[in-house]
Amino acid sequence: MPDRLLETKFHTPPWLSDGVIRSRLLDQLQAGLIEQRKLTLVSAPAGYGKTPLVTGWLDSIEDKSRIVWLSIENGDDDPTRFLNYWVTAL
Repeated sequence: MPDRLLETKFHTPPWLSDGVIRSRLLDQLQAGLIEQRKLTLVSAPAGYGKTPLVTGWLDSIEDKSRIVWLSIENGDDDPTRFLNYWVTAL
């Protein structure tokens, strides 16, 4: 029996405006949109502020039609499970 996909993995967390603004990183993310990059991946260890960075950036974007969100965790390292989530997100 295949695993059920958790819908919460596809929901963008809310942006909390009282966080640290990382202008240089926000500029790099924005450049990805301007240059029409097909994928932007943000990767860093736990606690480095990936979620606040990306949710702050997403909050500033008017057209969110080309954006998908996928939260992953340790249990998602199975290739089949990951691909199921990835394809569903897209």
